Amino acid sequence: MSESSRPVTSFRVGCVAVDIWKHKEKRNGRTEVRFRIKIEKIYREKDSNEYRSTQYFFTNELADLEDAARLARQYVRGCALQDTLEESNASAEPEPVAE
Repeated sequence: MSESSRPVTSFRVGCVAVDIWKHKEKRNGRTEVRFRIKIEKIYREKDSNEYRSTQYFFTNELADLEDAARLARQYVRGCALQDTLEESNASAEPEPVAE
């Protein structure tokens, strides 16, 4: 599987950060596209004032987590639809020109 060193997109919803990577791999002679999503909470450490991340959320942060997951799903669905359209256009035969 080819791994990109950078996500195709990143965004934040409140304290929730999302990174999405796109991977292409060959399976049974076809190129298959898969996505990997990383979701984490970003916060600032009180003592050192440094930014940190965690996979743990408080209950009052669940709405942001839900919104972030929904946006990630919409992004992946949009990419999958675009890839399908590009694939069908590439394999479509050109229309004959009327004379």
